[in-house]
Amino acid sequence: MFPDFNFVDGLVILVLGFFLCFKRVAEMEGYHHLRVIVLTSLFGIIVVLFLIGLGSTFDDDLQYDCPPEHFCQTEM
Repeated sequence: MFPDFNFVDGLVILVLGFFLCFKRVAEMEGYHHLRVIVLTSLFGIIVVLFLIGLGSTFDDDLQYDCPPEHFCQTEM
């Protein structure tokens, strides 16, 4: 469809549009409570997804062989 369209260009366009949308919501004159709820929920979702992604990288650290005389962390 677009032979010269690059993935990085599309990503830059999406990120720029995302930030411009946030800027427009942040500069709204009225609707303070709605603005706080929308921005808090969106940033909260981003943080939760980041922490889930970060926590999933530590999953393999708990899988190790324990000596028979000690309790493993996975057995508790």
